[in-house]
Amino acid sequence: MEVVNYLTVKGVSHRDLKPPNIMLDDEYNVKVADFGLATEISGNNSDTGFLTVKAGTRGYMAPEISEKNSEYRGYQADLFALGVILFVLHSGERPFDAADKNDFYYHQLITAQNGEFFKMHEKSKPEGYYTPEFKDLILNMLAYKPHQRLTISDIIGHQWMRMGPVKFDDSDVRKELAERNALDKKERIARVERTNEKHRHLSTKPPRTKRSVHNMQPMDLEEVKENAKPAKRLFPYEPMSCTRQYCIVSTSHPNYLEGQIISKLNEMDI
Repeated sequence: MEVVNYLTVKGVSHRDLKPPNIMLDDEYNVKVADFGLATEISGNNSDTGFLTVKAGTRGYMAPEISEKNSEYRGYQADLFALGVILFVLHSGERPFDAADKNDFYYHQLITAQNGEFFKMHEKSKPEGYYTPEFKDLILNMLAYKPHQRLTISDIIGHQWMRMGPVKFDDSDVRKELAERNALDKKERIARVERTNEKHRHLSTKPPRTKRSVHNMQPMDLEEVKENAKPAKRLFPYEPMSCTRQYCIVSTSHPNYLEGQIISKLNEMDI
């Protein structure tokens, strides 16, 4: 919330707020990343302050962004995304797949079926998981009409926000994050080692060359026969047929090929 407020004051809209773009530093301070879609709040038309470029990530985009021929305000889109993020952090799941009329869950919010919306999400939660204060905050942050949504000051002053942070032992959280980081580092090292091993294997493997009568060395037929598998009959050369127009030969021995061609030409008196 502080980051969005800071960006708004500086006249910037992020437009792609989502959990993957929210990170923690070594001291577990929240950092917002990926400003690739960020733009000035003043918008395409500095007189109206509206944006028209459809940008963001499905599931976190405000409904007015994806609607046809619609304009939107960047800071309102960011606050909508914050509402989705808040629901994800509190519930462990997204409130809907996309904020449009065709989405089953978001359609319930558009048509004021708020009770059904939370009833569906409470199926996998203990009774009373969503408090009335939390429901009120989420419903007003994810409202379909932009002008009906809460402003930053409204969100900060909301009753659910003023209830204070949840008390817990952060040592457990720090321990889990440290374990996840160590596991991620171990997996990344393993991927690099597998890639390096693959490259080493390819570099030591002799290059394949096309077998033809022009680049092949004569073969020792006796050696080939000796090394051949006993269960498989060896056919070093395929039958050859010739006419006055063409000659078909399949062989792996250039000397044999040359002798057969000359022999056939002599037989045909050409």
